[in-house]
Amino acid sequence: MLITILIAERYLLLKSKNYISGLFLVSLSFIAGVLSYYLIYLVIPVFLLGVIFIFGSDANIRIKLATVIAPLFLYFPIMHIVFSLYSKTDPVKFIIPADYEGQFCVVYGEKCGTSPIKIADTIILSIPDNGILILQAKYKPGIVSHQFYLKNKNGNSKKINEVYSLKDVNNHMPAILMGGTGSIGSSSPGGASSNETSITFTKFTVFNRDTLLSKSHKTEQLIDSLVSQCRLSIK
Repeated sequence: MLITILIAERYLLLKSKNYISGLFLVSLSFIAGVLSYYLIYLVIPVFLLGVIFIFGSDANIRIKLATVIAPLFLYFPIMHIVFSLYSKTDPVKFIIPADYEGQFCVVYGEKCGTSPIKIADTIILSIPDNGILILQAKYKPGIVSHQFYLKNKNGNSKKINEVYSLKDVNNHMPAILMGGTGSIGSSSPGGASSNETSITFTKFTVFNRDTLLSKSHKTEQLIDSLVSQCRLSIK
């Protein structure tokens, strides 16, 4: 009889601790998932284990449901807020020659490059006639507010639209299409590609008239050539 009572007390004690353990696991998985999206595959099993502990506890069913459902509803809004706060960068204003069309690129992390002008927390990037702007600043991923302007020889600027797919170009001409960030291996003295001399750039396309997208390889050749010349200038 005494053994039965002790077992029963032990069982009740374990059930009361189950909720605390489950709450800890759910909270831990929630925080880890918000701070790093890449941990999501590790977070899910921990969260499910926490759910098992919670529903195996003696807590009220409403408390169990609230503890499990609340993180699911709050995850994406809170993750979005955290991502916006930690990933948002300064706005960038691009000044582009008025008659320019085709691809232009911004190259990052080159000691021989220029330093962008910053006015009232806005970074000003003036694109040269050859379409390749080389910067000292390193590339910083994040949410960026882009503004694009065509500037004529008289100094007058006109804001143009940023589009997100080719099908929108014709309805918003002139327009800018961002091509994403990439890298190429710069030629080393031995002729091989070296990670130490790789070039990081962001590519854009200006649709100003009848712009073609078939010059990508030529753009990358020009980047490689200009960056190589730039690097030689400081040796």
